[in-house]
Amino acid sequence: MSSEERPYFDRLTTLSTRAGFKDALKRISFYHGDITQARASGVVNAANKDMEFVKSSGINQALYRVAGDELQAAGVKYRKTHGILRTGNAIRTPGFKSRFKLIIHTVGPIISKNWPSDTEFSQLAECYDNSFRELGDYNAINGKYSINSIAIPAISTGIYNFPPDPASTVALSRIVENLMKPEFSHVRVVFSRSAKSQKVSRSHEYVWVTFSFFCLNFFVCMMKRRDQI
Repeated sequence: MSSEERPYFDRLTTLSTRAGFKDALKRISFYHGDITQARASGVVNAANKDMEFVKSSGINQALYRVAGDELQAAGVKYRKTHGILRTGNAIRTPGFKSRFKLIIHTVGPIISKNWPSDTEFSQLAECYDNSFRELGDYNAINGKYSINSIAIPAISTGIYNFPPDPASTVALSRIVENLMKPEFSHVRVVFSRSAKSQKVSRSHEYVWVTFSFFCLNFFVCMMKRRDQI
């Protein structure tokens, strides 16, 4: 295990000794299909910094296809008002024509070298933390139980090239810790691997997201077995 990944693994170890850890794990499930059809009231989108949906790919474009042109318009409005969405940050929009009440958009780090830096590990963690922050803000305005389930993809493990094994450690660490907070004690997370449009034969992103999905799934199953949940 790398020195960059170690703090997130150690954090999981610490969390596993605390009340609420087992309950948080029980509220994480895995969906093998199209994330746009996941049975959840909200979804996290692996967005691009320009909040562009029409000329995009992967989950970002798949969500545009189900949410419609209003999602693209929301992206254009954000860009004109705020500029780019910075790496690690998150914002929320309505689900528009999709099955979701809420879409949370976050931009993961792009890995250009063989291994992510400390900063890129931190940025990936911020994607999850800030997505939960947006979820909390939404529920604070609309009622605690407005969004009680959220679908989350394996952020940055596609064409952004974050290695799936350490990405899984970061994802689980941040998801579990957030689920242990009182404001999210009722929230269920559906971790989904892909969008329907991603083909194994054509999409590098599909392959990496699938690997990350199963790394995280295996990690949760092993922790549940260890604690006999």
